[in-house]
Amino acid sequence: MIHELMPRQAVREQGAEAFRRGATEHDNPHWPPGTDAYLEWLSGFKTEQYKAAKAA
Repeated sequence: MIHELMPRQAVREQGAEAFRRGATEHDNPHWPPGTDAYLEWLSGFKTEQYKAAKAA
């Protein structure tokens, strides 16, 4: 899988960008749940989500 070759930061940035586009955490393209890529994407998504909530 190509995402396994990507740097963790790049996968996290994809998650953050997905949040900014209005995606939900269920739109995570890295399956199955529990893989490094899945968790890194979710980490980026949640970090961006919490930044938005904290700023509000």
